[in-house]
Amino acid sequence: MKVNLTPEEFSNFVASYLLDCLLHIDEINMSDDFREIVDVLDNKGMKSFLLMKYLKMDSNERLNYKRIRKSVTDLAFKGVVEIMKNKE
Repeated sequence: MKVNLTPEEFSNFVASYLLDCLLHIDEINMSDDFREIVDVLDNKGMKSFLLMKYLKMDSNERLNYKRIRKSVTDLAFKGVVEIMKNKE
């Protein structure tokens, strides 16, 4: 799977993924090291900040994340995320 994103879309994608990790920590496969990062973010109260960012982002970007969510929340993800200046 290849995902083409602009820098802004990429930052929204990362925010969506981190929020997903915080909300579904037991459902998402993640390494122990990454789980520690998620725990720190949770302890610092980042859940509400990321939720507000998620709710303010473009609805198409939220839909795009939901479409590929299953692929990126699995440890076996072998995809490519390409960051471009502009989408063509």
